Amino acid sequence: MAIVEVNNVTKIYPERMGARAILGRGGLQNWLTGKKEGMFKALDDISLSVEPGESLGIIGRNGSGKSTLLKILAGVTLPSSGSVTLTGRIASLLELGAGFHPMLTGRENVYLNADLLGMHPRDVDKVFDQILEFSGIGEFVDQPVDTYSSGMYVRIAFSVAVHANPDIFLVDEVLAVGDEEFQRACRKKIGELKEQGKTIIFVSHDLGIVNTLCDRVVLLNKGAMLSRGSTQSTINYYLRQVGMEKGIHTLQQDQYEAIFSNGRMSLFRDKKEITSPEGLKMMTQAFGQQQDSTAAEWRITESTATRCTAEGLMTRIPIRYEWTLSLDGGKLHWSARVHNDTEIPLEFIAAWFFLPNHYNHCIQGNRECTYHAMQPGDMTWSHVANLEVQPDTL
Repeated sequence: MAIVEVNNVTKIYPERMGARAILGRGGLQNWLTGKKEGMFKALDDISLSVEPGESLGIIGRNGSGKSTLLKILAGVTLPSSGSVTLTGRIASLLELGAGFHPMLTGRENVYLNADLLGMHPRDVDKVFDQILEFSGIGEFVDQPVDTYSSGMYVRIAFSVAVHANPDIFLVDEVLAVGDEEFQRACRKKIGELKEQGKTIIFVSHDLGIVNTLCDRVVLLNKGAMLSRGSTQSTINYYLRQVGMEKGIHTLQQDQYEAIFSNGRMSLFRDKKEITSPEGLKMMTQAFGQQQDSTAAEWRITESTATRCTAEGLMTRIPIRYEWTLSLDGGKLHWSARVHNDTEIPLEFIAAWFFLPNHYNHCIQGNRECTYHAMQPGDMTWSHVANLEVQPDTL
């Protein structure tokens, strides 16, 4: 039986208007005219379950809904629709200083925070020395916590949470505040909780920690949940989209996907990656310097579900890329133009296709090509096919 059940959870926030709540557009004027305010959907129909003893990682860009989902699980906020069921004692670390009173001492806040987690003062007495030792705040325990640094806040909050003997441990990005020594101690302690069969739900941008600590990973994107199978597959899919959002677009048709991300394309079929991590990209050389297309500043100029146009401006040499990408019938069509804005001498322009080693066959028109598998340390180039180039676009 699942220890955490999330069923069709949606969370909608009304637009915050600030001073407009009294005067001007969006405030009193809207109320008098009956016009409804804008709404922001932080979570969109999320359903998932977590088994006892399982470690679940939640990843995604800033604003994707990770912290909102964790707050709903912790009971800090309620969903707009849907339901959440949790079984057992919950300990949560959601925000720096949450559950602490700044005027109380560290010692007093330990008892206050433990009481919020459902611990009786007698139980806190038994583990207080362990809490103090793990937190490492030493003689500062009897100082008001408003004199603490952010790292000290996290130390004492984490120490109380893990010694509360929770059945479900919810952790947001707050661990990133601590120093390297404390982060190692936290990872070790979370590992001990896993060995004890505790359920852990972990939100972090540190994908290394997520990969190490989590049995399963959920990817959130603009409030929607994406499932990509294994932990590594989900992390890899997310990594292909990391970068400035204005330069990212995903093309989808049937079982095919092509992710354009700031000068690099990654191809997927049936949610499995076809390309290697470097994907498809371009390279130019001028004045003896090679410039990767991922070094350009990109923006999507037009986009549909199966087509997009992107423009990239190189920052070190005055050239501009214009790519048109489309998916049609299981084929990716890639049209690339290179604009030489100041007519500098370009020494070469190359399109690079990075594929896993098990691909050894290609077709260009009526010509079929076979190339040998690369061996470790092999840095030689083999000519396979010529690209169709229109010189007047260079």
